[in-house]
Amino acid sequence: MYNQELTTGAKVGYFALGFFLSVLGITVTWAMNKDNLALRNAVLFSIIGCWVQTILAIVAGVLIYAALFAYMSGAFVSFH
Repeated sequence: MYNQELTTGAKVGYFALGFFLSVLGITVTWAMNKDNLALRNAVLFSIIGCWVQTILAIVAGVLIYAALFAYMSGAFVSFH
């Protein structure tokens, strides 16, 4: 009988797969665990990793765009 609980290391690993490989990481997680009863939790942590990466990418993009727009519009004043 399979162990249904994931260890902390496994949770971090599945999260990292989703975070660094996005949809490919979720697919790899599913393929690795398709015969395991812990599939639901493993895929869940991969999906969470994918969403965290997506949200961080959006926030970073907005911040970079805002900084570049502020710089180009002259909002930064240099004090000489």
